[in-house]
Amino acid sequence: MRTLRILILLAVAGMAWKKLLQPRLPAAKAQLAKTRDRVEPALHKAADDVRSASKHALESARDMSLSAAETAEVVRDATLSAAETADSVATAMMAPEGDPADATATQGSAPSQ
Repeated sequence: MRTLRILILLAVAGMAWKKLLQPRLPAAKAQLAKTRDRVEPALHKAADDVRSASKHALESARDMSLSAAETAEVVRDATLSAAETADSVATAMMAPEGDPADATATQGSAPSQ
């Protein structure tokens, strides 16, 4: 009795396959192929866009890094120049009034009072 039920169930499943699902299989395969033809180019385009954006971001970061390095160099040069000027002024202020060696060394760089 149990074997008969299993046999009937398999027969119904086989008929359902033959009548309902098997005729739709080629249409489903065709639909899958159409979808693949639409999706694959979009995926390639998205991958290219990501590569392009990454390259652009890398170039921008490199340019900003170079600009920051140039700015740091300008600030360093200005700081060194200010330190040299401050040193010259301090030396001129500490030099005795009558010392000719110091007067010629600081001539023109001392601020007028």
